[in-house]
Amino acid sequence: MHQLYSAVAVPKLTYVADVWYTPVHKQEGFRRCSGSVGVTHKISSLQWLVALAITGALRTTATDVLDLHTGILLVDLLLRKICH
Repeated sequence: MHQLYSAVAVPKLTYVADVWYTPVHKQEGFRRCSGSVGVTHKISSLQWLVALAITGALRTTATDVLDLHTGILLVDLLLRKICH
């Protein structure tokens, strides 16, 4: 399942990411984050479902714990790596 996600889903989700992706960051003096926040949130929710399927964990398991156990990069790091 991990190989399928890495080989098929990630390239499909991040196609031409260097054109449309703006890293999420928080500016001083502002409360909200700016950048591609919506897209990052949607990809992270999909990645959470994939991590649940890989591990077979409960739905209440924290996302960062699932990412560590499956060996999947966090969405912000994954998108920055692809754009780099």
